[in-house]
Amino acid sequence: MSWYEFYDESEIVADHTKGLSKIWDNLMPTTYPYVLEFKTKKAVEVNKVQKMGPYSITERFIDYDCYVLIDKEPLVRIGWEGGTISEEMTYEAYGEHYFLNMRRHMVDLSKYTGLKINSSFDFGGNLDANVKD
Repeated sequence: MSWYEFYDESEIVADHTKGLSKIWDNLMPTTYPYVLEFKTKKAVEVNKVQKMGPYSITERFIDYDCYVLIDKEPLVRIGWEGGTISEEMTYEAYGEHYFLNMRRHMVDLSKYTGLKINSSFDFGGNLDANVKD
């Protein structure tokens, strides 16, 4: 079981959307040169318990959904003319660990707000990256 799986509304223990969006939406574009806009749609803390016979496994994590608008210039420089963007193209245009580092920075900012997040494994969701026309 992991945060990739669905969870019930009853398993949400806190909604951090308002608090984290103030920080993420303001700081992420200035931190990463290719991010033009960053909007937090959702950031909730989930406590998921799975029963396995007499045992149970508890996972506590932050699930997020964010909209990111990125600069298209790095893609154009490598020859992109519109259409589908492959993972390899994003590696070449923005750097292999660009989006992973963005996620790590979100974790650091979340710790700054006082959330009890131990690692990036306690933190996962969707970064909906779009290219500005």
